Amino acid sequence: MEFDIEWDYVETNPDIEDIRDIEKEWGITFPDDYIDCVSKYQGGSPDKNRFDIEGEEYIFNSLLSFNIDENYIIDVYDNF
Repeated sequence: MEFDIEWDYVETNPDIEDIRDIEKEWGITFPDDYIDCVSKYQGGSPDKNRFDIEGEEYIFNSLLSFNIDENYIIDVYDNF
C-alpha cells in the first residue's frame, strides 16, 4: 500500500546492523516494510498524521530512531 506522505525532520539513515541489534535485544524480527520505511524516514514525522481505521481515528506522531542520540527507540521503550 502506497500513501502520498511527506516526511519532516528525517534523520540520517540507520545502519542495518543497528536495526538487527535491536531485534536481537528484543527477540523479534521487524517486518521488511517497517525496515524499508525506517531506512528512509528514521525519526521523521509524517505530514498526514491522522488515520481512519475501521471508523476509528488514530494519530501517528513520528518514527522512533535507531540513532542513540535522537529519540532512541530503546530509551523510549524503556521509559514507556
